[in-house]
Parts: sequence; structure tokens; C-alpha cells
Amino acid sequence: MISSILGVMLLLFMVFEEAAIFNTNLTESSNRSLEISIALFAMFATFGGAYLGAKFAGDNALRLQERKMIRDYLIQNYKTLSLMDRKRFKEIENC
Repeated sequence: MISSILGVMLLLFMVFEEAAIFNTNLTESSNRSLEISIALFAMFATFGGAYLGAKFAGDNALRLQERKMIRDYLIQNYKTLSLMDRKRFKEIENC
């Protein structure tokens, strides 16, 4: 966990360092277009992260609900299922 945080910090440092070096060589119009490009990338990255977070949360909630439904079914129908199992066991003994 700590190594991944340090890796991200190092990557951000390298990106900002390259941007600072690159920024000194830019004209005003190219500097403005670079700002717009970065803003659009940040916007799409934000929406992409929100989508992935919602997708993972939804998938997890769906899986948990399915497990809960199975557990509730088994609890509600325990007597019937155990009776059926006993009858099947008796049929096997009689064979």
C-alpha cells in the first residue's frame, strides 16, 4: 500500500517536473491549449473513476443481495427441505 502511494507521488512529481520544463518553451496560445487538454483529461478521468466506483459498488451489492435471498430461502423452507432430505435418506436405506 505504501509503495503504491510512493509510486503515485513519484509519478506525479515527474509529470509536474516535465510540465514545468515544457511550459518554459511554450507560447501563449500553445500554453492555453495545453491547459484545456489537461482540464478535459481531468474531467474524463473523474467521470471514469466515478463510473468504476459505482460499478464495483453495484456489483458487490447485487452479489450480497443474492446471497441474502438464498440464505432467507433456506431459513424459511428449512422444515420442508429437511423433511425431503429425511425421506430421501429413508429411500436410500430401503434400497
